[in-house]
This record gives sequence, C-alpha cells and structure tokens, in this order.
Amino acid sequence: METKDLYLKERKEVARFMRRLYKKGLTTSLGGNISKRVGEHFLITPSEIDKGTLKAKNVIILDKNGNNLTQWITPSRETSMHLQIYKDHATINAIVHCHTIFASSFSGMDIPINAHLIAESRMIIKEPVVAPYGLLGTPELAKNVSETFAENKVLIMENHGITAIGSEMIKAFNRIEVLENAAKMTFITHLMNEERSLSEDQLEQIDNL
Repeated sequence: METKDLYLKERKEVARFMRRLYKKGLTTSLGGNISKRVGEHFLITPSEIDKGTLKAKNVIILDKNGNNLTQWITPSRETSMHLQIYKDHATINAIVHCHTIFASSFSGMDIPINAHLIAESRMIIKEPVVAPYGLLGTPELAKNVSETFAENKVLIMENHGITAIGSEMIKAFNRIEVLENAAKMTFITHLMNEERSLSEDQLEQIDNL
C-alpha cells in the first residue's frame, strides 16, 4: 500500500474534526492543530493549509520517531508538542489545540476560568490549569504543556491558546468546547457582576458520580 493510502479512515477523522473546529469558530483559517495516535504512528494536521477545507490527503503521517512519511506535506509547527505529549502519556490517543476567543483571552490574564457554574463544566474539565509560557514550536513549550497535562486533561497555554487531550478524538474535542463555554460563562457572570457557583457539597456530589 502506498503511503498516501495509509490510515485513510483515521486521516478522514482528523480532517473532519479540523473542519468542524473551524466551522464552529474555534480556530482560524490557518490556526490550530489536531493529531491522533494510531498504533506506532501519529497523524497530524499540516501547516499553511486552510483548516476549513482540509481533506484526508493533507493529513500527515509520522512514524514513532517523528519522521514525516508524507514528505510532500509540511507538518504543523506544533508537531514537537504533540509528539512530546504522546511520549509522556501512554493513554492519550488524540490532541486538539486551538486559539478560541474566550478561553484564549484568559491565557493572557491572571483570572481563572470558573468551571463551577454548571455541573457539565465540573464533570468534563474539572479545574482548568495553566501551562507556563514557551515560544511556539520549541522544546520548552512541548515540555511545559506535556508536564501540565499530568494535572488535568484540558489546559490553558499562557499567552497562547488552549489544548485538550483524550483517549479518543470526540473526548478531546468536547473538552475544548466545554472549556470555551465555561470561559464565556465566566465572562458573562463577571460582566453582570453576579455569580452563583456550585457549593463544595454540590461539587463533591458531581465528582462522585
């Protein structure tokens, strides 16, 4: 089988979720990246290709050492970050990284996203954590993000954006959506100067579900 035909079903999935991310306004035309672990290989979205029209043929295949098996396509600038996360966390099979408007705004403020306003936020994203800043595409950023994922499955990248992980793609994607919604709710409650968070007892009940 030719390289371009490898993992066609899985590459279609990555492309579909990237298009979905763009259509929902969670990333820009050339921003964000999504990856998936398939056995000893990794699939990742490319650099400088319109995310709103991305096709399976544009999704890159990397071997276990990070070598590009689809050399006619340029990998995402954040490829090293994705590979570091997969290396450090064996149960992670999908990663979604993007620069949503609301949650990413909190990456540039010392104000936490309140995930205690509704039960869904608490169940899905727990306590959003912040990964220290690192220049995009650098080993420092990859290390900072991967280490922070030991604390939660969704995080805010300081002055950068947001990233979520999952055992499958839909779980990582859902965490991105829930984090963005929690950021919007935090903004609204701050704007209205009115907030009624879940109590400690209520949070404990949710955690025990």
